[in-house]
Amino acid sequence: MKLLNPIEQSPSHKPANKQFITELQEQISDSRKTPRFILDRYEGNYAICENQSTGQIVQIPKNQISPLAQDGDILKFKKNRYKIAFKETRLKKEEMKKLLNSLK
Repeated sequence: MKLLNPIEQSPSHKPANKQFITELQEQISDSRKTPRFILDRYEGNYAICENQSTGQIVQIPKNQISPLAQDGDILKFKKNRYKIAFKETRLKKEEMKKLLNSLK
C-alpha cells in the first residue's frame, strides 16, 4: 500500500506543487550557471571571498561589489557587479545560527 503525502491527495494543490518545482529547478539551474561567493573579509581594495562551488579563495576588487555587502554575505555576479544574494544569505545565516545553538 502506497501512502500519499496529504498535498498529493488534494487536486487543488497540484498546480502550486508544479509551480514550486518549476521555480526550484530554475533556481538550481541558475546557481549552476552563476557561481556564488561567500564574502569573508575586506583587505585594502579587495574583498576576500570563497567560491562556494570550488572552495577556491579569490580576491575581488571592492569597486565591483555592492557597497552594502558585509562579511558572511553570499554574492553572485550579475550585470558586471557582484551583488548580494539576499535570500541565500538569510537562509545560510539562519542555518549557521541553528548549528551554533545546537552546540550550546
